[in-house]
Amino acid sequence: MRTLLIIAGCAIAAVAFAFTAFRDPNRQDGIRWSSSAVEVTIQQDGSDDIGDGSDITAIEQAVATWAAALSSGFTLTVGAPSSARDYGNDGINRITFIESGYPGGTDSALGTTIPSVVTGDPSRLVDVDILLNGEMEPWTVDGVPTGIDIQSVTAHELGHLVGLAHAYRSESVMYTGARSGTTFRRALNDDDQRGARLLTSAGLGCTEERDCPLLVGLAGIGGSPLRLTCNGTSCVPGAVGYGLDCIDNSDCTSGACLRDPASVYSGDPGGCTESCTTGSCPGGDLCKDVGGGNLRCVPGRSCSADSDCGGGANNKCLFDFDGHFRCRHLCMLDQHCTPPARCIDLDYGAGVCHEPGAAPNGAECLDPLMCMGLACRGNAQTLLCETAPTRQDGGTVPDVPHVGDGGWRPDAIGHDASGRDLWHPGYDGGNGYDSADDVGVEPEPPGCACASRTPANVATLLLLPVLAFAGRRRLRLDRVKSPADDARRWSA
Repeated sequence: MRTLLIIAGCAIAAVAFAFTAFRDPNRQDGIRWSSSAVEVTIQQDGSDDIGDGSDITAIEQAVATWAAALSSGFTLTVGAPSSARDYGNDGINRITFIESGYPGGTDSALGTTIPSVVTGDPSRLVDVDILLNGEMEPWTVDGVPTGIDIQSVTAHELGHLVGLAHAYRSESVMYTGARSGTTFRRALNDDDQRGARLLTSAGLGCTEERDCPLLVGLAGIGGSPLRLTCNGTSCVPGAVGYGLDCIDNSDCTSGACLRDPASVYSGDPGGCTESCTTGSCPGGDLCKDVGGGNLRCVPGRSCSADSDCGGGANNKCLFDFDGHFRCRHLCMLDQHCTPPARCIDLDYGAGVCHEPGAAPNGAECLDPLMCMGLACRGNAQTLLCETAPTRQDGGTVPDVPHVGDGGWRPDAIGHDASGRDLWHPGYDGGNGYDSADDVGVEPEPPGCACASRTPANVATLLLLPVLAFAGRRRLRLDRVKSPADDARRWSA
């Protein structure tokens, strides 16, 4: 039977913790391609937000990144461009922006992957399309802090094309959540690469347990989840150790699987955890009461909620520019930070104090936290460290470029009669960003949705929210986002 499925969907970690793949319903294996040579076609018009062709270059770069990670017997290439924006099981693996009428049920998704699967023994991928949501804005290629990076989103969707599902680790390309300004996802971490090699090779070979996947169903195909572990050189059903992807407690040797604290999707994997005392978790991970006085490590996290950050209205647990969840202090100006930290912009009106990185201006970068100047800008091929301009209060100080506006434009907006900065409603120009002013407006919702319909030419079409992004739409209302909206979602 030929089935068409939509997966809504949209990194770099010091420690890698395995991956999740879509399960072949009749095998203890991931769903693989019917061919070892896959060609993708890029719709030639790209994004309406970009007119110089750099959007196409960014998509090509994402394809090349995955192509380099696949097994030696498998090729992923870019074919001739196409003028069509069609999608469906037509034998063309198309990557296209949809500038209006984005598919219902995923209208807040940055990207949507649509795989066509022939079920059987084995089941095989035969056609995969990637839709990028042109109704969201602004799409960028240059690392603007408030922009949506085309290469990063495409890289996530291409992971679904390869056969990978969502991963637990927030630094992975295949993690569900994201934030504007994300560029580190242009590169694959070790786990993404392991998954790519496994799914494009002859079989499930392994040398350690993190070579083996957690297998999950693909929108009604694949059956129940199955955790594999390494036995000799083969992946077989079995429990795994700390930090690896899991769905159920039985997937973990500790008997404890902890769901991602930031995930709103019940189908996304958690991580195998263990009991702890403060300071005892591997890699400095957070030790937290997960209910009933049970202290458990939260794999890959320095924090999971604002309450983990010492209290106070300005201390928040934020999804940072490098994908890690960590405690940060909100600010409006550099003087609100403890030197040498500076106040760099996020996308909801407040800045966050960050210590300068080690890389000098002109060095290649993947996120601003790597840079001494705390800015990482460039083009569709290369990002370089720059110095982020000093934030200004919009009133009494001279106008300078403002990193948070997306266009580095002057912020001379002034204050209203109450002394509040009109661009940042939560900031009082005289007293700083304090608890009395920390109001802003309500956060934008994740915007994910589920729907189903049955087209005449396919058996089933499902819209699954997996990477919803609460960003500005083309018809947008200028408003300040709350820090609570930081762990935003892309739906792919």
